[in-house]
Amino acid sequence: MLAKVKKTAAKNNAHFNKYQFMKKGELFNQMPLPAAEGLVPRKAGLDTERYGGYNKPSVMFFIPVKYRVGKKSDIMVMSVELMHGKRFLEDESFAREYTKNRLNTILGKEIADYSFPLGMRPWKVNTMLSLDGFRVCISNSANKGRVLSLMTAVQFSAKPYWEHYMKKLEMFEEKNNRNPNYIYSEKYDIVSKKRNEELYDIYIDKLINSIYKKRLSSPLETLKKGRKKFCSLDIQTQTKTLLTIHRIFRRAPGGLNLKTIGGAENTGVQTISTNISNWKKTFTDVRIIDSSASGLWEKQSENLLTLL
Repeated sequence: MLAKVKKTAAKNNAHFNKYQFMKKGELFNQMPLPAAEGLVPRKAGLDTERYGGYNKPSVMFFIPVKYRVGKKSDIMVMSVELMHGKRFLEDESFAREYTKNRLNTILGKEIADYSFPLGMRPWKVNTMLSLDGFRVCISNSANKGRVLSLMTAVQFSAKPYWEHYMKKLEMFEEKNNRNPNYIYSEKYDIVSKKRNEELYDIYIDKLINSIYKKRLSSPLETLKKGRKKFCSLDIQTQTKTLLTIHRIFRRAPGGLNLKTIGGAENTGVQTISTNISNWKKTFTDVRIIDSSASGLWEKQSENLLTLL
């Protein structure tokens, strides 16, 4: 599958090269939950409906599995839990049994048969995907293994002036955090409402006319509808809002609090179904990107949608 090799040092400057790894450490969220059905037992044999248990096992890695339920077949990027990951990689018979049980649990149905279309090579945490050219990293799974959590892997680019101006915004925010009574001076802080509004419009333009238009859960409509409200904010709140919006274009996981412009508290969370058939509804070309640590070369897989 990983057949195309390109030397793309200049191109890779536009992307984040994030270290890929298999997760180690804590097997679960640290705090156990009260008695309930469907939890992971605190100890082997303990009834979770009586003694409680853990709700969210940590994920060690992912692996694509092709499966069939009735006459329907699909490919799932299945998350493999940390507590079973090492044995999964070392014991093929255990891996197959684990896969069957895991898919049955996630789907809530009995699968008829399954296979590993790309072999047993695991996808590590931070494996990079190209979604019609928009690059993301797989950071986790959510919704009991039904969706993948993603982080943007495309660097924000703008004219040098705006890169300089964003540094001034960060410095102004820092001053206000250190001293709530800080007195703003446009002359010395450089920050102004006029420039803030220009930068706000640049963010909107990026979401319309650049590769960011491919971003999942785009907050474009929130920004467009919230522009008038943004213009009415004081300079300090404008600054805080712009720095929050800028995280849309960075690797920041999770959602953004855009309530200052009328948005939600958790805007722009990037997730995608673990079932590859659902990817075809939004994208036409999805590839795994393997790159060197230096960014001097990269390998791109064939289009994963052709595996279906």
